[in-house]
Amino acid sequence: MNHSIARPVQPVILFLCVLGAAFLAVGLLAGTAGAQTGYPGGATITAPAVITPCQSGVVTGSNFPPNSAGSVTVGSSTVPFTTGPDGRFTATVSVPCSASPGQTLVVTASAGGTTATTSIQTGAATATTNLPLTGSSPVTAVLARVGIALAAVGAALWAIAANRRRAAVATPAG
Repeated sequence: MNHSIARPVQPVILFLCVLGAAFLAVGLLAGTAGAQTGYPGGATITAPAVITPCQSGVVTGSNFPPNSAGSVTVGSSTVPFTTGPDGRFTATVSVPCSASPGQTLVVTASAGGTTATTSIQTGAATATTNLPLTGSSPVTAVLARVGIALAAVGAALWAIAANRRRAAVATPAG
């Protein structure tokens, strides 16, 4: 019984395993960047969850139009900013002293026709922010599934070839 087919198949099996692992890696890594989109509609801002009245905090934004003048408004307080070439900004805002502890204040940032909002709580209350959804997209799931399928096919072919080699070694040529 001649099992010479096992030798030429090995590079194909190895290729499928490597290709499957590559698709899996790309699928998993794509999830970390797939959710953020550039403007319009993808602008995001972050602010501290809680700021005490008469105190200040840093608001950051991303995915705004590059090199645009804008402003951040917290309650009745407005602070100007200019986005960088990457569409990001940082601004220090103050919570008005007239704000009551536990009050929810809307934080709005606008630049170049793009607006994003979130909220903060004053005092010691816990805030809920409108954070962007990150970490996954339909493409990520497809790439991960293709990678897993290719890795499984490669592993199965590898196992079949190994069994054929063992059978060829155990069976004397005759």
